[in-house]
Amino acid sequence: MKNEMSLQPQNSKVILNPYPSTWPADGPIDLKIHDFPHNKSIIEWWYQNCHLSSKDGRKFSVFASFFRMSLKDERTGDLTYAHSVIWSLSDKDARKYYSDSLVDQSMPAESIKVINKKEDLIHKPFYRALKELYEKGNVPLPDRLLKKPATIGVEEFSLEYDENSFKKDKDDTYHLRLNNSLKEVECKLQFIPLIKPIKHGEDGCIAGISKSEDMFYYFIPKCGVTGEIRIGNEIYEVEGSGWYDHEFSKPGDEIKALEFKQDMAWNWVSLQLDNEFQLSVYDLFDNTKNGEYDGGTAVIINKDGKRISIDNYSFSPKDYWTSTKTFVSYPISWNLEMPDYNVSLTITADFPEQEFITALSLPAIWEGCVHASGNFMHTQVKGLGYVEIAGFNANETIESFLKAVGKTTQKTVENLLPLVPTDDEFYKLVNSPLGVNFFSQADKEQYVASVVKPVREIVDRNKKS
Repeated sequence: MKNEMSLQPQNSKVILNPYPSTWPADGPIDLKIHDFPHNKSIIEWWYQNCHLSSKDGRKFSVFASFFRMSLKDERTGDLTYAHSVIWSLSDKDARKYYSDSLVDQSMPAESIKVINKKEDLIHKPFYRALKELYEKGNVPLPDRLLKKPATIGVEEFSLEYDENSFKKDKDDTYHLRLNNSLKEVECKLQFIPLIKPIKHGEDGCIAGISKSEDMFYYFIPKCGVTGEIRIGNEIYEVEGSGWYDHEFSKPGDEIKALEFKQDMAWNWVSLQLDNEFQLSVYDLFDNTKNGEYDGGTAVIINKDGKRISIDNYSFSPKDYWTSTKTFVSYPISWNLEMPDYNVSLTITADFPEQEFITALSLPAIWEGCVHASGNFMHTQVKGLGYVEIAGFNANETIESFLKAVGKTTQKTVENLLPLVPTDDEFYKLVNSPLGVNFFSQADKEQYVASVVKPVREIVDRNKKS
């Protein structure tokens, strides 16, 4: 992962382009209009997350995102839409991450077009292999193709992607259903907004790397959530707090290019604190400039649902975890500082293994539940949230991938075979029923010299080269 993700100027205000005609006007967001799909937008998504407790004390977190992207027929110029949905259930007590990704049936054909247009991709072995997979009408696992076209409500807000749906009833309650029959995991949740929608960025606009990537972004950071979660044959009645946001791009007829270059990387965090404040922060990075910081926004929402825009902040990674599936390294703890408001929070992943592998953002993103603690306006607070990390893939070549594999292997061997083991580590190494007290210091030194060091010399020699 690029080091640039932790470097950002004190003033992170972004420069914006004029509002498109289909975006909300000044003033409050009219959800009766803007919850619905914006038919001219190039890309749009509806995102939810929540933190839940069952009656028996089990802790869960859920996120979901429903995507809709316009496709232009090269012969007729007509627009059609591709849909996909990604979601995960984090079982905090079991430290298990159940994820699912369903993509549009048009994805193989559309992905071939993208690869063919980019000469820098077609010559890479990974993308050549990926193209062969797409040419057979398949998508890389764990992604799955939607069984049927998505159904989009016209008179009432409704998104139905196979067995997954996000709907709104006449009482303004949102209903989220997520189902993966293969993993026998299902969520049926109701989101009741407790505050009015908030505009992110500069009055709702967040700037992309190019003008075509500007988005409108509103969110409801405080929702009451109830429902049930099923894992296998176990059903848990749950309740807790939720978050909903909605983003949509400019209309295709108001920009020059009808495709996103996907040249951005970003960090994003949402936090719900126990003092009834919420925070949302995002940072953008330009992958065309080696991950150079390209602006961001931080927002505090107070108890009354009022928005406070923060220009002077930092969101910096502390500790890292490397996936043994993709060998991408992700931060798993962060410091969030807003010095003008006396905010200093430590944010930590509930568990590291929350990587979401999908061809929608190759090779993966990290989208996981976190907890926060620290100082907030001279008061000690705690909170729950989500962090999303996307676009920081440094392993785009075979050489860089193998280097990452080697680095992870070396670190694993160092942990398994320490050169100066503690008594507990030595006991695990010898695995003797006699106990650690049976062995002398000389025995330990002899074991390290005859067993550990020969292996470590081979591994460490490769590390030096």
